[in-house]
Amino acid sequence: MSKVKRGAVGLLITEITDKAPFDGYTDKKASDAKLLRDVMKKGDVWFNTGDLVRDQGWRHIQFVDRVGDTFRWKGENVATTEVEGALNSYAGIEQAVAYGVEVPGTDGRAGMAALSYVGDKLDGAALAAHLRAQLPAYAIPLFLRLRASRRPRLPSSTARWI
Repeated sequence: MSKVKRGAVGLLITEITDKAPFDGYTDKKASDAKLLRDVMKKGDVWFNTGDLVRDQGWRHIQFVDRVGDTFRWKGENVATTEVEGALNSYAGIEQAVAYGVEVPGTDGRAGMAALSYVGDKLDGAALAAHLRAQLPAYAIPLFLRLRASRRPRLPSSTARWI
């Protein structure tokens, strides 16, 4: 690790000390995954926020983006795995991948999902209702990329996949 120069983008980390403790998550593995050790000196421990920020000087930072399986939209962190889970639980969706995309003139990234679906068409209104019941409003993808499945359709009486 190295310190970021003013104006550059870097990972926001915060040192864990007696005065600034880290209580951790209920899952010890999840807690340990967020900790960085021996960063600035041997024996120190830092919390990885997962935020990329720009050092603006005068102890000011600007949020730039998230790293990993999340993105930030409307001031909220959106977990792509949660969005994918909601999409994949909808009948007819074969596979879903969620990610954040830049929208000019906005902060953060809007949700986008690439979907493969089985059938002749996808019922967008029903999918939207499903997502509204499963996700907070800020996590519902604003954009969809649709691709019909290449899997052959069999009559339901003979449908078997190996």
